[in-house]
Amino acid sequence: MKPMMRGALLLVLAGVLCLPALTAEETGFSRTELFEAAREAAWSGEREYAVEICLRILERYPNDHDTRILLGRIHAWEKRFPQARQELHTVLEAKPLYLDARLALIDAELWDDQAEEAIRLCDEGLEQDPGEADLLYRKYRALRKLGREQDALEVARLALAASPDDRKLYRTVKRLEAEQMKNELAVWYRYEHFDQSLDPWHESGVQLSHKFPWGTLIGRGTQAWRFGDSGTQFEVDAYPKLPHRFYLYLNAGASGSSLFPNYRYGAELYKNFGGGWEASAGAFRLHFDSSTGKLYTGSLGKYWRNYWFSLRPTLSDRDPDNSLSWRFSARRYFGDREDYVGFSVGTGTKPEQDFLTGTQNDLNSGRLQVEAQRRIIGRWIAKASVGMREQEFLTTDTRDSWFARVGMEWWF
Repeated sequence: MKPMMRGALLLVLAGVLCLPALTAEETGFSRTELFEAAREAAWSGEREYAVEICLRILERYPNDHDTRILLGRIHAWEKRFPQARQELHTVLEAKPLYLDARLALIDAELWDDQAEEAIRLCDEGLEQDPGEADLLYRKYRALRKLGREQDALEVARLALAASPDDRKLYRTVKRLEAEQMKNELAVWYRYEHFDQSLDPWHESGVQLSHKFPWGTLIGRGTQAWRFGDSGTQFEVDAYPKLPHRFYLYLNAGASGSSLFPNYRYGAELYKNFGGGWEASAGAFRLHFDSSTGKLYTGSLGKYWRNYWFSLRPTLSDRDPDNSLSWRFSARRYFGDREDYVGFSVGTGTKPEQDFLTGTQNDLNSGRLQVEAQRRIIGRWIAKASVGMREQEFLTTDTRDSWFARVGMEWWF
């Protein structure tokens, strides 16, 4: 809030809250000035002050519906949903066609995970105005909460027809249409350059996935060029859905090249705990020509507003020693789970990538990477990342490198 506006707000608050027995007129402020002060206080985070002002206004003007709607929204923001419903139902009982009150009540139901009730309120309002875009958009959100993706897409299309200039809604419809596609084709290329007399590493790959009712199945091929040699690895991934907010990641792969394990397999179990929290635990086994490696890993993730954070430790067990590495990742989403920017940092002896590529005699390693992903044209998604690595060896030597990766996905 601007300093001048904040100063005016504090003046109004002082006039209202320090004189609890006075009416709006007696404080010297009009009803409009008090309402604006309450709204500014709510938006700036001073919500309890805003509630006090709203209550003072309603003492004098009990039929002031705008103030009551604001009071209801503040209660909803603070997760006081019963109080929010009480205030907003009071307005709708007096003015059943008041759209602002209905929208505020629907928002409260959505925030309280009452999607069925939100849909009922939307349908009730749409009976009076079938083309109301705000109601259609909220019904779309409620349908998505219930997992009714096809119904959500149809409602989103109706909302876009009612508001064709809404670019956000247009992107939403295109995203939903893409998500209805069952198949995905992805290609990528990765380049890594070293500061020593070591030829650059190259890697490219292609993957094809299909969504089944039980989950997603992925086939992938990776071609690598390292140390003057080339090799190919083929893998299959699966993400079966399980009851009670569990899902599973399964992986199996094989290669005839020394640049990859001869074969590999493993599984990781994920659990969604609600409230944006997710955790996992898994184990993977990798067989090389002369040794067998095991990876024990897990993760703890948290979604907060438009952000995602994850911490992943990995214990690497390969004869004759074992080691522990860590990776922290963060992303910022932009209204679409396919649109984000993020970064990751990793450290520890034999981080996962070095372990899988067979790097030997490294003492420690650090890695920093930034990434971005963007839906560019409907079903097309572009990806890019850049980063750097520093490896420390038992000989006290170090090797630095920088790398870049680009890729493209197409849903069909």
